[in-house]
Amino acid sequence: MIIPLRAFGNLDWATLEQALMFAGDAPGAAADFYFDNVYYNTQPVVVAPVTYCGTAASGDYSWKAVTSGSNVAFTFHPLGATAGGNLAIVYVNGPGYLMTKNSAGDFTYTVPNQTSGTVLNVYFTYQVGAGGFERNSAATPHAYTVGASCGAAPVNAAPTVALTSPTATSFSAPATITLTATAADTDGSISRVEFYQGTTLLGSDATAPFSFTWNNVSAGAYSLTAKAFDDKNLSTTSAVVAITVVIPDADNDGYPADQDCDDNNAAVHPGLVFYADADGDGFGNAGAPTVTACATPAGYTLRAGDCNDQNAAINPAAQDVCGQDRNCDGKLDLPAQVAPTVAVQPSSSVQTGGPATTIYLGYGAQRVQLTASAAAAASYTWSPAAGLSASTGASVVFTPTAPGRYTFTVTARNAAGCTADASVTITVIDARGLKHSDKVLVCHQGQVLEISANAVAAHLSHSDKLGSCSAVAARPATAGVASSPSTLMTTDLTLSPNPAQDRVSLEVALGQDATYSLAIYDLKGTLVKTISSGQSAAGQRLSLEWNAADYAEGIYLVRLVTEKEVINKRLVIQH
Repeated sequence: MIIPLRAFGNLDWATLEQALMFAGDAPGAAADFYFDNVYYNTQPVVVAPVTYCGTAASGDYSWKAVTSGSNVAFTFHPLGATAGGNLAIVYVNGPGYLMTKNSAGDFTYTVPNQTSGTVLNVYFTYQVGAGGFERNSAATPHAYTVGASCGAAPVNAAPTVALTSPTATSFSAPATITLTATAADTDGSISRVEFYQGTTLLGSDATAPFSFTWNNVSAGAYSLTAKAFDDKNLSTTSAVVAITVVIPDADNDGYPADQDCDDNNAAVHPGLVFYADADGDGFGNAGAPTVTACATPAGYTLRAGDCNDQNAAINPAAQDVCGQDRNCDGKLDLPAQVAPTVAVQPSSSVQTGGPATTIYLGYGAQRVQLTASAAAAASYTWSPAAGLSASTGASVVFTPTAPGRYTFTVTARNAAGCTADASVTITVIDARGLKHSDKVLVCHQGQVLEISANAVAAHLSHSDKLGSCSAVAARPATAGVASSPSTLMTTDLTLSPNPAQDRVSLEVALGQDATYSLAIYDLKGTLVKTISSGQSAAGQRLSLEWNAADYAEGIYLVRLVTEKEVINKRLVIQH
C-alpha cells in the first residue's frame, strides 16, 4: 500500500510501525509485516486553504458553515486576542448551542434538521483569551443560507486607527499642534502611523503612543488625519479632524490683532462711528454729521440718542424732573403738579364788612376753614402748622387767638411726587371791647367806640369798620391795586441773571415796615413757587435764591406783594 507522508505529520520514521494497524484480526492476534520500499515526494505538498463564511467586523474571529444533508456544521475560529478562549456559543435563529473546542483551538457544533435554502441568522458569544471577558456579536449578526458554500479564506484584516488629538478646534497663530493617534491590528501588528494635513504628509511615528508635533502653523483651515499601516503594509485612514488657526483677538471685539487699533481694548477698533456731543453729556446727536475712527475725537462720543445736545441735563441717562422729559424717551415720567387753589370759608355767616380772609376777634366768625384743591393731587401739606387743626389733608381749620397776619402755604403732591404750592394770608383784627369783654370795637369817623354786638350791623351799614381805628389803617390794600409812583421808588426787586439757566438771585428792598410775599407765577397766573413771605422792616434788604433747574423753560412772573403795592417782573428760564 502507499501511505502519503503528510498523513503522519512529524512522525519519527524510526518507529513507523507504531502508526500502522490492521483491521479484521482478532484482538491479541499476532501479525507480522515489513516495509518493502518507501517512496516519498521531495516537492512540498500544498494543503487547500480553509474556507470561511466570514470574519467579524471586530476582527475577533472567522466562522464557517458547511451543509451535509439536512445538517449544518458551524465552526468558530478565534483570531488575535480571542485565541485561547475556552467558550463559544452559536445562536441560530434564536436558540444558542454550546460549541465544542477541538485540538486546533476552533469550536464546532452541528445543527440538525435544516431545510435547504433557508436563511439562518447566526451570531456568537465567546471568551476573549483564556480566562478573559465575554463578547457577543448579536449587534452585527451573520447570515447563512442552508446548502450554500462559503467563499475563500479570510484576507488580512485592516488595522484600525483614530486621531485622538487635537481635541480643540481653534488655535491662535503661530500655533504648535500635537497630533496623537491610537492604532491596533487584530491579526498582526502596527508598523507605523503617518500624520497628514489634507494630502500633505506632516510626519510619522513607528512607536506607540503614536504622535507628531506640528510647529509654527499659520492662520488657515486644516483637515487632519492619521494613517496606520500593519505588518503586511495594509493601511487605514482615520476620520478627519477639522481645525482652524486664527490670528488672535485678545479683546474679543471681532477684529484680529493684525487689524485692530488696540487689541487689548474692546472699545477701540476700526470702523467705530462717533457722534457729535456739543453739551459733553456723553450722548451724541444722531442727526449731526458723524466721524468714523479708531479713537474718540474731541467733542464726540460713541453713544447716540441725545434729544437735546445743547443741554447736558437732558440725555437718555438722565432722570425726568417734574413736568419735563429729560431722558429722551418721549414720555413724561413725572407729570407736573398743578398749583392748588385755596378756598376760605368762615365759620359764621355774620357780616363783618371785611373779606372772608379777615377774622375779627370778638365778632362774627372766629375761625375759617381752608380747603385746597388741585387736579391729580394725592396729598396736601400745610405749613406752618401753628393754629391749624391739622398739618395734612385737603381741608384744615384755622382758629386764631391773637391779632396779626397769618400766611399759610399748602403743598399739593401728586402720585409721582411732584409738588406745587399756594399761599393764603388770613388777617386777624382784635375787635373785642377794651373795657367790657361783651362789647365790640368799631371805628366810627376816626373814633373808637365800644358797642353791643346787636348794634354792629347798623354801624357797618354806615361804613364804620370793626376794630380800632389803627387796625383799620393797617389793613392791606385791595388786591391788584398798584402802589403810587413814589412808593414804587422806595421798594425794589432785582433778578439776576436774567435770562437764567438754573439758580436765580432775587434781591428785595422794602421802603417801609411791611408784610410781604414773594412768589413765582407762570404766564397763566398759576402760582409756581412761593419764595418767601413774612414781616420786614423799612429799609431791610432780602437776598433770596430760586433753583429753576427743575422747572421747564419759558417766561415766568416774579411778583412782590406788600400791604401798599404789587411789583411784577419777567424772568426768562433757558436750560
